[in-house]
Amino acid sequence: MRISPWFQLTNRFLKSYSQRRHRAVTSQAGQVEQLEDKIMLSADMAAFFDLESTGNGQLPYTVSYPEVDELVTDSGTVFFDPLVEVQTFDDVSMIPGDGSFWNDVEAYNLEEVFKLHSNPGSNHTIYLDFDGHTTSGTDWNTFAGMDTIVSPAYDFDDNPQAFSEEELIEIIKIWARVAEDFAPFNVNVTTELPQDIEDLRKVNTVEGEIDQRWGVRVVIGDDGMNTGAGGIAFLNSFNSELDIPVFAFNGQNQFGSNVAAMTVSHEVGHALGLTHDGTSDLEYYRGHGNGATSWGPIMGAPFTTQVTQWSKGEYFDASNQQDDLTLITTNNGFGYYPDDYGDTFGSSFELIALGDTEPAEDLHGIIGRTEDTDFFRFWAGQGEIDFSVDVPSLGGGEPSMSNLDVLVGLYDQNGILLELFNNSGAVGTSFIYDLPASGLYYLQVTGVGFGVPQADPPTGYTDYGSLGNYRIRARVQPLDDTIVQIGDAVASEHEGTISFNVGINFAQQDDVLLQISTVDGTALAGRDYEAKTQTIRIPAGQTRAETTFDVSLINDLIAEPTETFTLVVQQVLAGDVDRFDDIGTGTILDNDDPLSLYLDIDKTSVREDAGPRAAKATVSRNGDLRDPLTVQLLNSDDSELYVPKTLTFPVGVDTIEVDIETVNDGAIDGTQAGITLTAVSQGYFSTPDSITVVDDDRSNYRTLGGHLYEPITPYGDYLVLLDIHVDEDRVLEIRGSNSVSTALKFAPGTGLYIEGAVLADASETRTITFRDQTERDNEVPPWAGIFYSAEGQQPTAFDNVSVTDAINGFTVYGTDTPDFLVTNSTVSGHVENGFVVTARNGDNIGEDEVKILNNLIYGNGEHGVLVSSFNTEFNISRSAPTIEGNTIHGHRQGAGVFLMANTSIVEITPEKAESIVAPRIFANDIQNNKTGIEGVSVRVLNDQNYTIVAPIAHNNLIANNTGNGIDLKVTTPLGLINADIINNTVVENGGIGLYHSNSVGDSFSVRNNIFAHNNGGGIVASGPFTPRIESIMRNLVWENGGNNWVNYPAQFGTMTELNVNRTPSDPEKNISGDPHFVNDGSFKIMPDSIAKNAGTRSDDDSQFGGYEGVEAPRIDFFGNARDFLRDIGYHEVSEGGFPFSEDFNDGAAQFFVPTNPNDWTVDLQGGNYSYLANTVGTGNVAVSVFGFNQLPQDFDISVEMTAVTGPNRWYDGFIVFDYKSPTDFKYAGMFTGQNQWVVGHYQGQFGQRYVNVDWDNSGRKINADQKYL
Repeated sequence: MRISPWFQLTNRFLKSYSQRRHRAVTSQAGQVEQLEDKIMLSADMAAFFDLESTGNGQLPYTVSYPEVDELVTDSGTVFFDPLVEVQTFDDVSMIPGDGSFWNDVEAYNLEEVFKLHSNPGSNHTIYLDFDGHTTSGTDWNTFAGMDTIVSPAYDFDDNPQAFSEEELIEIIKIWARVAEDFAPFNVNVTTELPQDIEDLRKVNTVEGEIDQRWGVRVVIGDDGMNTGAGGIAFLNSFNSELDIPVFAFNGQNQFGSNVAAMTVSHEVGHALGLTHDGTSDLEYYRGHGNGATSWGPIMGAPFTTQVTQWSKGEYFDASNQQDDLTLITTNNGFGYYPDDYGDTFGSSFELIALGDTEPAEDLHGIIGRTEDTDFFRFWAGQGEIDFSVDVPSLGGGEPSMSNLDVLVGLYDQNGILLELFNNSGAVGTSFIYDLPASGLYYLQVTGVGFGVPQADPPTGYTDYGSLGNYRIRARVQPLDDTIVQIGDAVASEHEGTISFNVGINFAQQDDVLLQISTVDGTALAGRDYEAKTQTIRIPAGQTRAETTFDVSLINDLIAEPTETFTLVVQQVLAGDVDRFDDIGTGTILDNDDPLSLYLDIDKTSVREDAGPRAAKATVSRNGDLRDPLTVQLLNSDDSELYVPKTLTFPVGVDTIEVDIETVNDGAIDGTQAGITLTAVSQGYFSTPDSITVVDDDRSNYRTLGGHLYEPITPYGDYLVLLDIHVDEDRVLEIRGSNSVSTALKFAPGTGLYIEGAVLADASETRTITFRDQTERDNEVPPWAGIFYSAEGQQPTAFDNVSVTDAINGFTVYGTDTPDFLVTNSTVSGHVENGFVVTARNGDNIGEDEVKILNNLIYGNGEHGVLVSSFNTEFNISRSAPTIEGNTIHGHRQGAGVFLMANTSIVEITPEKAESIVAPRIFANDIQNNKTGIEGVSVRVLNDQNYTIVAPIAHNNLIANNTGNGIDLKVTTPLGLINADIINNTVVENGGIGLYHSNSVGDSFSVRNNIFAHNNGGGIVASGPFTPRIESIMRNLVWENGGNNWVNYPAQFGTMTELNVNRTPSDPEKNISGDPHFVNDGSFKIMPDSIAKNAGTRSDDDSQFGGYEGVEAPRIDFFGNARDFLRDIGYHEVSEGGFPFSEDFNDGAAQFFVPTNPNDWTVDLQGGNYSYLANTVGTGNVAVSVFGFNQLPQDFDISVEMTAVTGPNRWYDGFIVFDYKSPTDFKYAGMFTGQNQWVVGHYQGQFGQRYVNVDWDNSGRKINADQKYL
């Protein structure tokens, strides 16, 4: 990167101070106030739900991207962000949709513009500074080379001395928009200058105490440094000990608040440690989509989208997978905003009380985390309910901007889902629903995604950043049943009594008598409280009992967790009551200890090989059990012990038991004493416990198992006693050695399970072996094998390993984003399959994601490689690994490669499910199996579903299998669509060469193959079959038992034409004859084979294209480049390289391709064959092209050329080079009539000549019918 002198920086660090330029504020009343006189105002989002916006319209924006977007300086990394100019209008009414905004201006309290706080109780601040700022003594001054940087105030009316009403409104809108971006976090977005400037600086100590309060200033105004950017920020400056602002220059226009706010949040994101979200070719991703669900990442440039969110790169071609939410909440001193509503039915908030028809007031909430869900309960009578769950409308004359897209679930009193609601094309949700019965119901609110953002082109967004404020409005039918209601009660045990209110929702004409009793829960009668049964009277005309139901508590001295018991109505003794199933919960708070978490381990020491249940930890809590509690388990040495990272106590639960698992690391590392486990949660004291792990490894005995991530070093035999787990975000390295072979010997039933990554690299070293502990017999079960199910992890690679004698060698399953490679390895002796690659219910396994390359796969009980796709849901599952260069032998009960697609959905709906198996099967040696390549499809009847087996099989040798060479028993309609069988040699199989279904689809292609000496037939369709023209072509089919062609039209195998190499062929250029294999059993063809030059040309004409444009292979089985005219079969006979000559004595010019075949013939001239141009007339040019795949850097071309006499023709001839088209090429040769030798450039005429030798000048003559070299 070239840096101009202005960017040359020094390494000065100075203490920061700020000097504010106070700006007068013009209020609606025209009065001026000083900012210091303001008092704190906590502003909620309630005023921002109903303001009208421009809907799908967009203001005209001009976006200029900086020449330098990121600069690493001595002071830190500086980001330069796009400059956005918003076109403004003199007439406000020109902007669509703003009509009611000005009528709602009272929603904005202009007297409080500089007192706005989104979360005034937070210790961390994002201060929006609108009234100008002077920056000095900071890294910015060093950066800019300026002692003071004067940033003018926010101003778009050219009156910098006072804020107009329009400017104040825009400031409120900017604040609201930024506050919505940061609503999920425990941080305060404010327009009020902190009373203590230290609230913007993080220092190590404040009067001897750790600093708990800091933040960042956002200077919003014109660019005082003349950077030309729309905003600038230092990376990670939020945690600076100086008051280092970030700067937002964009959006100083009326109706520019969206652009300004977007810039503010983006620059604060940099200060919090975030970098740009872009694509492979764009630094800033601008977003995608239209209207209310158009989307872009905050750390991109989403100035024209209406949904902006924090991101972790979950969109097509994303360049940055940085987890914004995690970085924001873990690196900056603050976390998420506390959850405002319960996330279970039991912790739900009462939205509509019994007997009411609507909430007492509008309810506002926040979806604060990706997994956050808020539950509400309401009572309703049978009939229609009307709900709306809205998100803030933050447009106000501009397009509405939002972060949250709402999904609403409606449940009955038993927790059964009745329906989900998510309005199409909108982020808020409203619905009308007809309740089938009166009673208690639940409403669930959560954030949701939309579309398929990782598709090409992308649509929508995931639920990752679907966070923010919402409002609920509702109306229901009143519930008119008479219901007994028992209130919950809470008391500390030292209070002696806990009292419950009892009532009914409707007063009755007569007294109601209820018999009520206590029932034990975690609190036990006689130990925690005194059991009681009592008759309660509710007088006629009243809804409350005349007395409370009082229960005596037992005040002990035992430290114990919070405990509960319940009250139930045993029976109604008198009165008219419809329902009495309500239960009251009594919660007894312990008064003996502060809030504490206790962890107790039941053993003091364990052996390393003790395994998954080596010991047990009991984690207990005290305090209020009315809320769930999630705690972290801290493990001082996770290389020796494994426990879950978190535990969650459900409501009412005070004790959880956790299994402690040892990690068999295979290392001689001695006894590890004092490994401590601690349960922690904010606000709780923790009591840890410790345990000792005794090493079981010795110099001649080492064991493995458990959750491993430390490297496995070279050693002779490791005994794997337990399953090995490689967890997400972990990498297990299994190291090779030049001197020591390493073996992992697995106990029966154990396996290696990969959710992170494994690197087992024995390349050019001694082999790493994965196998049984003992030789297996029928009574000892095998080990399970290696299982890979990682999503989006680092690459897993096995190189030069040996995997033997498991149930299956390798199994890849349950993953949509794998990165899995096995190369140069031996996979053999497994009970079932060598490899299993399975896509299930929406998985998409691509050819670059799973690769099986250059392995020896032999002697497995069923198949060498099984590739399957299984679907029981309405989506697309695709399994398309690459299987290349392998030797696959000796699967006598199955196939070398077995393909299976299965769609099992019974119900008939308009939705469609697809199961696709489409592996790349390239250059494999597939011999001595039951079947070479076999494919089957299964589909439960549903006409909407597709089950497709579409192998892309190139350059394979498929020979000596006892059954069919290629067997595609695909019975589903279009089941072979897009399958390509190209340049394979399929010979000497006991069954048919190629058997296929006759319902293949339009894109089934079989070309350039040899099918010879197969006992059951050559190419056989399952029934009468008429292929698409030029799809079954250029094959050599010879001496197959039964018949070469079965169920094909009669012209197949009937030689009526000539192949391009002049061999007799049928109309589809298929030939028949001895392929002339080399007599070494390799099935290579000899140079005189009729398969030579009988295949597709190297340019692979479009009509010969295959699945997704897959063309015939450019190299053969052995890695040799194929010639211009490709040979048939898996082997390409080399043309011999240079020098190369063609004398046409075989009567053919097979290496030449004429632009017009009618212009050229091979004729006998004077006892020799010549290649003759036969154009007639003086305006025609005959061109024939000879092509090599590769040419040396320097080469000579010579030709023996004769100008043949004849009527009405030119007597000229040329060597053509640098040929581009019939009207653009260079030439060297003779103009016989002009008696000239020339070199020139033909571009529609021969006038442009580089060399011109006229023999008239030397008295010589170029004669027709004479050979010239």
